[in-house]
Amino acid sequence: MKKRGWFEAYRSIGVSDGMPEYEKRSYYIFNVLIAIVMAITLVYAFVPYFVLHIQHKVLNNIINWSLFSGYLSCILLAYWKKPLAARLVFTTLVQIHIFIFTLLIGWDIGNYLFYLALPALPYVIFYNNRFGVFYGFFTGLIGFCASYYVKKTGFRLVNVTPEMYDGLFLLTFTSTFIVILLVVKLFFKLSRHSEERLNLEKQRSERLLLNILPGDIAQRLQKGETTIADHYDPVVVVFADIVGFTEISARTPPGELVRRLNEVFSLIDILVEKYDLEKIKTIGDAYMVVAGIPQARPDDLSRIIRFAREILEMVHASNALQLRIGIDVGEATAGVIGTKKFIFDLWGDTVNTASRMESHGEPGKIHVTERVANQLGDEFKKTERGKMLVKGKGEMTTYFIE
Repeated sequence: MKKRGWFEAYRSIGVSDGMPEYEKRSYYIFNVLIAIVMAITLVYAFVPYFVLHIQHKVLNNIINWSLFSGYLSCILLAYWKKPLAARLVFTTLVQIHIFIFTLLIGWDIGNYLFYLALPALPYVIFYNNRFGVFYGFFTGLIGFCASYYVKKTGFRLVNVTPEMYDGLFLLTFTSTFIVILLVVKLFFKLSRHSEERLNLEKQRSERLLLNILPGDIAQRLQKGETTIADHYDPVVVVFADIVGFTEISARTPPGELVRRLNEVFSLIDILVEKYDLEKIKTIGDAYMVVAGIPQARPDDLSRIIRFAREILEMVHASNALQLRIGIDVGEATAGVIGTKKFIFDLWGDTVNTASRMESHGEPGKIHVTERVANQLGDEFKKTERGKMLVKGKGEMTTYFIE
């Protein structure tokens, strides 16, 4: 895991992994905002003293260091998982901070400029807490009215020179500009980061859907279709099953068994992609593949036969295992079932017959129905197996593909 820097660790105070992105964003901005306001408080504690040569040093230090301690308590409240209390205390302190210096030195120092951030900050700080948003606006309105009253009366506790007013106004303007700039910049940066994460998650979910569903079916689900059921004619259905897998599993450790099964299915996955087929599902040690979905092609049957031949060879060569393969061609119904875990499946006589061809087949051979053999023509060499009794189908003439 990547080690977090000190800034990231600070801005993540109070944040937990399970939080929604918008709530995390509010925590980040709030923590950074506290740091900015604390920095401004320090500036007001030192700059007037060293640069403007303010005469009321003790009073200035008492006010600024008291406010600094109050803002520090907001960080502690956030750390102790009391987010609403931290935000309410912070909002109250900010209003006191603005008003008290307006009361001390007067309206002309420009503290009213901080109210320019009032329309946005309550929403950013309190995110979805209606009481907090109302409190932010209410206290801000009271603070502004009180400050404006100071302007109308011309009241001030401390008189300073015109040059000092100019310096304090420039300091206030710069502080306000920095607060708004940094908060807005951080908000858009975090929003962009959230959007990028959402896009990555969307791409990941799309890839997962494509892993379990045909491409056009996945697109239809994403567009909002809730019931997907289609009739396809013709489709070519293949069932492949590992011979003797039950006996193999009885004498093989679980880890080794899963590894070997994964190797076999991974090889078949590669060939499914090579021959542009659709993997439907795996059932235990059986693997079901179809051609003709979503669109039938003239070479569906020949591609299936070449695919079946190659998986027989590759699985035997790499794992010393043999497969039974059954194939049938005909019509089928396909659709998506499930609401949380989607499954794309096929139903119909063609599917059942292909499964019977596999179960009645022989190790290392491709067992097909008569209609498959008839459609293949002379493209592939085939051997008639003769008539046999197939469970659920009665007597059938079947063939082996050489």
